[in-house]
Amino acid sequence: MTNYKIVTENYAKEIYLNLIQTSEAVLSNKWQLEEYDDYGEVIYTASNTEQKVVGEILAGIICDIIQEEILAHFATKYLSRYNDISEADKKEIKTIFLETTYIKKEDGVSYISYYLLYVPILEFIEEIHTINVEGWLKFRTSQYQTILEDAIEQTIYDYEMQQDYRRFLNYLKEMRRNQVLSKEILHVLCTQTNGLILYDENLVQVTDEYIDIYCKDIDKTSVTGEDLFMHIMITLCPTGIVVHKAEKYNNPNFIHTLGELFEEQIVMCEGCDFCDREQTK
Repeated sequence: MTNYKIVTENYAKEIYLNLIQTSEAVLSNKWQLEEYDDYGEVIYTASNTEQKVVGEILAGIICDIIQEEILAHFATKYLSRYNDISEADKKEIKTIFLETTYIKKEDGVSYISYYLLYVPILEFIEEIHTINVEGWLKFRTSQYQTILEDAIEQTIYDYEMQQDYRRFLNYLKEMRRNQVLSKEILHVLCTQTNGLILYDENLVQVTDEYIDIYCKDIDKTSVTGEDLFMHIMITLCPTGIVVHKAEKYNNPNFIHTLGELFEEQIVMCEGCDFCDREQTK
């Protein structure tokens, strides 16, 4: 028989209830909760055949608690360094960071928390059979928190890029609103090999012609084909845009941006004679 003990100042009741719920169907004995003035202990006496299961259950629950505790405090402290980020944006970044980084053991555990929290905790419990939760939080999570710096920096970067994208999209929308709708309908054929091909309302290809007419003042060496297409669309502001075979295009973000920008003017074709005729492109 082996006695397992979890010592904690703040999480005894939470751990005890989680252990009862998690292990009720797989363990024969009962967990014991001992509460004192400044701390609590959760104790279990395991048979030789139960030791592996008890260790895994304990490691999973403690990993979840430590992970959640570290992430919340880490994000708040780390974001406090950024004076150029508003409090509203910090709150949003923190929410995104917690949602993408905190993964419970029962939901699969993230790669980072598995190798830097769960595995070391499991090995410690299997060897010592006793663990102090706050002690582990304070002294054994430095490597995990170092890795989190990269994760939160990526979250900040992605958030700011998304904000820049929204501002740019709003700018393009404002430009479009100031344009008078032309009576022209444009067709955009998405291909895997030739990129985007532009057709007029009579389904005559006009890609090169329209680039020469509407993009003559643009340095073609400094922009992409998608930039030229977007410039043509905004300049012409057609009554309708029909996008054919969007699923074949290798940059779905561009198609998404086109849809957000032109909204009610754009139609995603789900199959037509023109699509069938251009199937090989």
